[in-house]
Amino acid sequence: MADGYVTATMAGLIAALLADPGVTGIVGDRVVDEPGEGIGFPYIRLGRLEPVADDTDGTLGALVQAGLVVHSRPGQSGGRVEAARICEAIQAGLHRSETLICDGFTVVDVEVQTWAVDRARDGKSYEGRVALTVRLSA
Repeated sequence: MADGYVTATMAGLIAALLADPGVTGIVGDRVVDEPGEGIGFPYIRLGRLEPVADDTDGTLGALVQAGLVVHSRPGQSGGRVEAARICEAIQAGLHRSETLICDGFTVVDVEVQTWAVDRARDGKSYEGRVALTVRLSA
């Protein structure tokens, strides 16, 4: 079975981030859907993914509103500044980029809407949250 809009976007985002030297220069290969036990800091994981229909009279399509969550911890890596640098690298690599490939679909546009960094609930780490929209057509 072919991937749908969301699963194709998930795979495409992970592949694009892992191919971006600005991102991997900071997080290495730690771009994941779900972090495993003992994953090192910093890392990026997929957050909320929500498809919204974007059909036209002649074309099926979707806007996939996607979230990426950046995790950084002082002492092991860098904290707030590092989290901000990762968010900036994500924006530079993905915003209006033509490098995102979502198998089975045409990527019409990628737009980073916003990002923010704040202290995580654990009180020790920092989280960056990047919100973006991927427009796909079938």
